[in-house]
Amino acid sequence: MKEQPLYLNKKTALVMATLGLLSFAFSFYLKFNTSQSDLSSIDFILGIGALLQFVVWLIVMVDIIRNPIHNKWMWYISLFTFAPLACILYLINRDKHM
Repeated sequence: MKEQPLYLNKKTALVMATLGLLSFAFSFYLKFNTSQSDLSSIDFILGIGALLQFVVWLIVMVDIIRNPIHNKWMWYISLFTFAPLACILYLINRDKHM
């Protein structure tokens, strides 16, 4: 079976996954270290991070389903348990697993 390309450029997906993970970390840091009046902007940052992570997670999940890679079940399990980190690791190691 022939390797299918990603729906999105690999570098773009990697940047989106990294920005999503960083926005999660930044918003959780702000949520625990600011007053209650600033929560709307923090929730907005958290929502943007969640949206970026979900889009990248969906792209990676479809890519795993479409392509013949080794250890598919390992990637499935890691995507459901450690989604942000697994997306970044899959995008970095994608060419090695084909």
